[in-house]
Amino acid sequence: MAEHKVAANLLMVIILLSGLMGIMNIKQEVFPEMELDFIVVAVSYSGATPEEIEKSILLPIEDAVGGINGIKKITGNAKEGLGSFRIEILNGADKNEVFEDVKTALDGLTSLPEDADEVQVQLPRIRREVLNITIYGDAPARSLIEQAQIVRTSLLSHPDITQVDIEQRRGFEMTVQISKSALQQHSLTLNQVSNIIKKIILFRFKYLLRCINALDIFVSLNDDLW
Repeated sequence: MAEHKVAANLLMVIILLSGLMGIMNIKQEVFPEMELDFIVVAVSYSGATPEEIEKSILLPIEDAVGGINGIKKITGNAKEGLGSFRIEILNGADKNEVFEDVKTALDGLTSLPEDADEVQVQLPRIRREVLNITIYGDAPARSLIEQAQIVRTSLLSHPDITQVDIEQRRGFEMTVQISKSALQQHSLTLNQVSNIIKKIILFRFKYLLRCINALDIFVSLNDDLW
């Protein structure tokens, strides 16, 4: 036994050193990021009914991705102004490869409506919050959000920070005030004006920003929308 004592000790030292080196190289995360076994596809189409979404958004996308290898199940959902898919990935399939195949197929899709937004394709990941920062004060919501964006940019400049999300509790609101005299002058009702505004939002949103308190401009710009 004495003849192999040195060899045994040397082997033990090698094993210990290998273990220490392995521990040092293992990626350690307090909140590990995990990829889920499905892909999310979403397309916004403002003003479209669920029936229109199904016909013009869901069916073309389903045809485009239906033959991709590695897909287990495709579930579509149509609601007003939005079409979405949950594409489940087969066990053992390469998630990133399936994701790239889906993205490539949808990038080349030309049959979607021209007014629809760009197709969004995501491979969801589970992330946990590390820190919450609240910005508050006696200021308009837009100013607070602008400050939040400045803080976000500053945080992302740090090499150890990879993601910062802004949670906006309420969307921007716009108020349109129209006097009774303006309504009478143009022989309009509030419902008619409301319909004009809806059409501007759908087709000519940039004009809405210029037309607050200017009903005569609303009418002149939108005679073709009546």
